[in-house]
Amino acid sequence: MTRKVYTVRDSKAEVFNNPFYQTTHGEAERTFKALAQNKESMVGKYPEDYDLYYIGEFDDVKGNIMTLDTPQHIVKAVQLLT
Repeated sequence: MTRKVYTVRDSKAEVFNNPFYQTTHGEAERTFKALAQNKESMVGKYPEDYDLYYIGEFDDVKGNIMTLDTPQHIVKAVQLLT
């Protein structure tokens, strides 16, 4: 089975955070939205600083990670709060 690989970019720290896996963009966006709405998280405290990116796919049968040449922007955290 292949799963999509996502990461959250912190524009202030200028880094991409540890990747996470979801089946679809919709699931990843929902997970990111929950984080953005959580005022205890850094994303919830500073939503204007964080963006969700799709970076590739992971095949759990072959053990391969196929990355995109350029991360694909999905959504800004602040957009999920309106």
